[in-house]
Amino acid sequence: MGEEVPPRKKLDEFEKLIRIQSYQNQLSRQRSKAHYREINPFRGLESFDSKHAACFYGRTKTIEEMLDVLQQQAAAKKPFILLLGPRGFGKTSLVRAGILPVLTQVGTLQGDESCRHALTRPAAGGKDPFNALAAALLSESALPEFPGAKTVNGSEKLATDLRERPERVAQLLRESLDRLSLNRLNRLPGAPEYELALTVGKPNVGLNRQKKSGGAEPKVQLALIVDQLEELFAVGIAPELQQSYLAALAALVRCQRIFVIATLRSDFYESFLRSCYPDNFAVLSGRFELPPPTAVEIGQMIHLPSEASGLHFEEGPKTGQKLSEAVLEAATFSAEPLPLVEHLLSQLYQKQMLRGDGLLRWSDYCEMGELEGALAHHAENVFLALDEDAQNALGYVIRRLVSPGQGRESFFIRHTFPYQDLVSTPEFYDQKAGAKELIDRFIKEGFFHAEAGPSAERYVTVTQEALLWKWPRVRQLLEEDQGFLRMRDRLDADLKLWLSRGRMNEDLLSEPGLREAKTLVRGFRTSLSDAQLDYFQKSQKAQERSHLPRKTAMLAVIMGLALVITVPAVKWLNAEVKRQKAEALMASQRDALQAQLKDANARAQQIQTSLELVTSQRDALQSQLKDTEARAQQAQKDAALASSQQDALQTQLKESEANAQQTEKNMDLMARERDAQQSQLEPAPGRGPAAMYPKSEQTEPANLGLNPERSTSTQPPDSGP
Repeated sequence: MGEEVPPRKKLDEFEKLIRIQSYQNQLSRQRSKAHYREINPFRGLESFDSKHAACFYGRTKTIEEMLDVLQQQAAAKKPFILLLGPRGFGKTSLVRAGILPVLTQVGTLQGDESCRHALTRPAAGGKDPFNALAAALLSESALPEFPGAKTVNGSEKLATDLRERPERVAQLLRESLDRLSLNRLNRLPGAPEYELALTVGKPNVGLNRQKKSGGAEPKVQLALIVDQLEELFAVGIAPELQQSYLAALAALVRCQRIFVIATLRSDFYESFLRSCYPDNFAVLSGRFELPPPTAVEIGQMIHLPSEASGLHFEEGPKTGQKLSEAVLEAATFSAEPLPLVEHLLSQLYQKQMLRGDGLLRWSDYCEMGELEGALAHHAENVFLALDEDAQNALGYVIRRLVSPGQGRESFFIRHTFPYQDLVSTPEFYDQKAGAKELIDRFIKEGFFHAEAGPSAERYVTVTQEALLWKWPRVRQLLEEDQGFLRMRDRLDADLKLWLSRGRMNEDLLSEPGLREAKTLVRGFRTSLSDAQLDYFQKSQKAQERSHLPRKTAMLAVIMGLALVITVPAVKWLNAEVKRQKAEALMASQRDALQAQLKDANARAQQIQTSLELVTSQRDALQSQLKDTEARAQQAQKDAALASSQQDALQTQLKESEANAQQTEKNMDLMARERDAQQSQLEPAPGRGPAAMYPKSEQTEPANLGLNPERSTSTQPPDSGP
């Protein structure tokens, strides 16, 4: 038999289930209050967030499974989960609208207290991923009480410490959480009245006193969500920073008070393994592979938000099929259906809002290009409605917001960029108004997403990667520029490493990197940022300065030798000069001869070319002549055939004429015979009808005795012998 679960633990788990059920019921009540005139239940290309939990459907089972894995990781003292899944599987929405609300509202990790939470993305900090991580840890929803959080450079100092001393930072964060826990316990009714003695130097003093008094364990925890971890490996971040970032996450996990949930695209998992040291991977090994959404789950995502908001799907007039069923059927055949389904339903919702009837119609669905074509149709219509300057800015903007992916498929990945840098106008780029119009319109339509960074600076990113592979105009543009984008990202990685290390000269571009940067500047200058150009120029100047001492040393050596050269050396130099002049004369003559030879070769080549041209023309004429002769022979054959056919026809005509003449003669002969017979049949004058017959024909027939009673004799028969 297995180990018996303690009664208290059973009770705690039962209470957690009750709280989760209560939270789900609360969400249901919020959903039932929604109305389609008040809120759009579909997110389009945007991800679901905590505030959209009431509209998040279809992943209940996955949420429960992931929470179970997180609890198992916590029990193993490795509270970390790497949520793996392909693009378009809804990883961000699952964590933000599914997992995080349960942790913050219910609390299911350790104890019965809810979690504080921090949200970060590696690219949200601009040049350094640690900036975004530090800002998230010090945010109002996380640990604004952390020492130095309110100072002017508190976030910058924490970012530096996370990069250089992550274990020390993790310990300080743990102490801050302990302090909050003990402060909360001290405020409980009946708690002992004493001053908490928890300090940074003595983290366990107050905790030990609380344990001696029989108090409960500390409860306050922190859930750190690291969304889109693939940005760490795909936006030009140097390998050293990648390794340091994962080391910092491992240190936070080891402190046992911070639960880290990271989302990562499956095609970047190998990059994660390469950048994770073995001792760090020991605590970052927890994985949860997100399964693809089933047909039932997609159906819930389509039907349940619509029903909760009072929306209806039109039935086909001929087939009787509901539009929702057609969308579900198309989604089951799509490789990455979730962003396409949400975008399509959001567009159908906006169409019905113009009518205000709450009906999602078949005609709108077909007009938009159905599920697979709706996004491209929407983007192209918005693009064509822009003016020429804004359209011309598309390539400039999209190149800055996208980086090449990895692996055989090499899908593109979103890249976060400061809004102000996107719409600013360097001296080589005069499309400021066009770029701003394009970006603002795309943000309004949901193609781009804008959010505030760590220093309140506004950052822009492509909302969903589906835009990059579903819109043909953008996909073709990016496929043509893959080589440039990869060179640009390597330059950006060197730039970020140079900035993170305090702008050291040894981190400037080396000779190979400088050659590649020159290629970028010559061909794609308008797609490079001011920081990248400044880094290139400083690297170029540093290289020129490094070559200057070598040239100076060579010049000094030459001057020193000149001072010790004697008169014989001068004579020798004069002789050498004469010899060099002679050689120069010979060289010039040789060059002249070589030039003449080149001219002769060129003329010979020209003659050869002309000869080849004449030969080709002759061959063409001969070919044309052969064709003409062949056509003439064929024409003669055709004429002979026509002549023979004409003779045959004339013979047939003559025979027909002879037959006609013979027929006419026969007809004349028959006519004469007929006239002769008629003349014979006519009676002579004064004669009766009997005269018409010959005399022999007027003789009575002999009585053959066959019928004596019918004898024509008028005399009676003899009465005797």
